[in-house]
Amino acid sequence: MKKLKHCLVIFIYASFVSSYSQTVMFNPNEGKIKVKSVSSDLTLSAKQVESNHNPATEAAALAAILPAVIETGIAVVKSELKKREESYAAEYKINSSGEAFWLNDNIINLPNMTYTKQILKDGETEKKDAVKFTLEPFQSQDGKAFRYKLTALKMNYSEARANTKHSSLNLEIDVKFSAFVETEGKYTKSDLGQSSITVTGVEFDTNSVTGTYYTGWFPVLPREETSNPSGNYEIELTVKEANPGAISAKKIAQFFEDNGEKIQETSKIIIENIFTGKEDEGGEEATANTGTGTANDQTTAARSGH
Repeated sequence: MKKLKHCLVIFIYASFVSSYSQTVMFNPNEGKIKVKSVSSDLTLSAKQVESNHNPATEAAALAAILPAVIETGIAVVKSELKKREESYAAEYKINSSGEAFWLNDNIINLPNMTYTKQILKDGETEKKDAVKFTLEPFQSQDGKAFRYKLTALKMNYSEARANTKHSSLNLEIDVKFSAFVETEGKYTKSDLGQSSITVTGVEFDTNSVTGTYYTGWFPVLPREETSNPSGNYEIELTVKEANPGAISAKKIAQFFEDNGEKIQETSKIIIENIFTGKEDEGGEEATANTGTGTANDQTTAARSGH
């Protein structure tokens, strides 16, 4: 695998913006802040890498597994937080879509992700960043999978309640990766993987990436038999905030976790099926190792969303 060092053009795949009304946000130094509106943006841009394997291998392996993936789905777990505790936890979602995952037979456009939430305070005319983070993709050595690394995170305002007494948050960032693939003559959307990163002790108004945080592995999309760029996909982010000073560790764990074990297990099967396919291509195999730090490989269900 080689990163293209001389590529001057960065292709912007998509930038999805959502907005909603939000009464208050929080910052320990400023207290409760009244806001007029909240808007979120998920921008995908290309990180071009050179592939060193035959993409047809993945297509055959993936086609055999996709029907099972389609049938899985994600279970929803209801939060057991008490009414008083609910204000110390929050969840929000956003999604975006991209195309041309494969630029050609040799070049892959791995999607970089930048999430930005902005707020407009009462009495002000300029928006301010509330939360911003970047997830950078890295390809496995054998070129059959990729995972995300949290490279930047800054929280200025939270939806979860925070104050001088409880001034830091735990944050979970969940990534769901879906592809549109033709199998058995049908063009279908299939969930290929879901994995999350958990960052504890997130401080306000400062860079909070002090360790190394990786997601689990996602399979590389199969290459279609065409001379044109191919590979359409969707990415959904779910972000959860929880204040460990006001909510017990057990309840935060319940809030961050869910019972979507089927899709997690299916993702594992996809990766294993690709790695142990009929065409053994050598090279170091990627394992479902989330790296160092406190990264977690787990599925995240929705308690509530915007």
